[in-house]
Amino acid sequence: MDVVAEGEAKQPLNKRVKGVVVERPLIFGNLAWWQGKKADPAHTHKWTAFVRGPQNEDISYFVKKIVFYLHESFERPKRVVTHHPFEVSATGSVSFSFPLPLLPHRSHKKEKKKKLGRV
Repeated sequence: MDVVAEGEAKQPLNKRVKGVVVERPLIFGNLAWWQGKKADPAHTHKWTAFVRGPQNEDISYFVKKIVFYLHESFERPKRVVTHHPFEVSATGSVSFSFPLPLLPHRSHKKEKKKKLGRV
């Protein structure tokens, strides 16, 4: 597939095109489920934090990895996900916020990791 601008020669898509910005929508968030009255007090909720495309499509063609930094009380609080689906799941009893860095595939030295904010 080629990109053609009026009056210009064809350029392959895998090359950078000066002055062109490509934007991709992302959905990031979390879901939580109460485990019921009989649940262990330390594990009252099961939850999943995620980053995905709007239709849950695979975003690994432009996202290299996402690092989930969980609360330090979790076993392995730093979780690196390098493939679709970009998500982590666990159980716990408290809510918390954590940073969510997204690292794009680097096709140019000037590209840097993006921080999505807090979930």
